[in-house]
Amino acid sequence: ALLLAKNPTLTNEEIRQIIRNGTDDLGTAGKDANFGYGRINAAGSMNLANTDPLTPIITSPSSRITLITTSLQVLGSVPGPNFSSYKVEFGLGRTPTSWTLATDSTTQVINGVLATIDTSTLAEGFYAIRLTAKDTIGKSYQFQVFDIKVDNKNKTDLKATDLQIERMFELQIQ
Repeated sequence: ALLLAKNPTLTNEEIRQIIRNGTDDLGTAGKDANFGYGRINAAGSMNLANTDPLTPIITSPSSRITLITTSLQVLGSVPGPNFSSYKVEFGLGRTPTSWTLATDSTTQVINGVLATIDTSTLAEGFYAIRLTAKDTIGKSYQFQVFDIKVDNKNKTDLKATDLQIERMFELQIQ
């Protein structure tokens, strides 16, 4: 509410990114399993209220789905001014201890393919996908999807937009 009072034109995602970037980082630098993005700092966020943050978003796949595909397109956008680069990474588990780079790019994407992941080489299990965007002054902005179950039993070659996905249930392709 404070951020909207100062800048009523902010979107939900801009507010989310401002709050994340205004936090006091605790523990390991960046987002971590123990402290997330850190402790909310109202003054830190208010100082960023009139900035134009990048607002990365993954629109497909969504969290908590089962995939039966050999090639997964990660769809989304990295809107906002002062864009410099983005990268898409994936890791095993809800809070991966290590991340694998799917792609990095200096081309801004709006409603398009951010990366393609070859899921045929992945171990079965639950994965997280992370999109990190950087602006021209080096500030990072993130968006993540979680609990993406990779099922290697019945693989086929589909795009994420072609899948009829049932959350947390196996997809039966006939």
